[in-house]
Amino acid sequence: MPTYLDLSLYRPRNPGETASDTALLPEGPPTLANMGPPLNDGLLTAEALGIDAAEARRNIDRVWGLFQVVASPCFTDDDLPILREWLAGVTAGLREGLDEKGRPHGGLGVRLSGSPHFEADADGRLMVRSSRRRLMDVRDELEALLRMVDFAAAHDLWVAMSER
Repeated sequence: MPTYLDLSLYRPRNPGETASDTALLPEGPPTLANMGPPLNDGLLTAEALGIDAAEARRNIDRVWGLFQVVASPCFTDDDLPILREWLAGVTAGLREGLDEKGRPHGGLGVRLSGSPHFEADADGRLMVRSSRRRLMDVRDELEALLRMVDFAAAHDLWVAMSER
């Protein structure tokens, strides 16, 4: 998945609406930039936490694969509950498994630190081995995406994916 993958809100057009109608979005979360790494790292984290992410992975792969046919593929109202469940599980696991400085904490912290996907930096903070990104940053980015998904679901919006 590319690094320069942005996620933004999208209002699908209903029958009889014009393009100018769909341009009107309620005030909500801003576009989330460079979300390819957090999505990938979130899938790795789910695996380490023992969270079943197979359905979320299929949806992410399916929507990303649509770039071959459409410019901005979307997570639709059918996809949002699946993403929400995955995001909520991963962010809750990271909140429980990391202390305020990003070091492993409790049973989930032991589980994360024992995964081959993660390693500690010089200060003991866990980071993703492949991307060199701190898990506490991944948590924050996935929490922002969770807020976007919740907002989209509450306002009958979709989440559009775009590459830069």
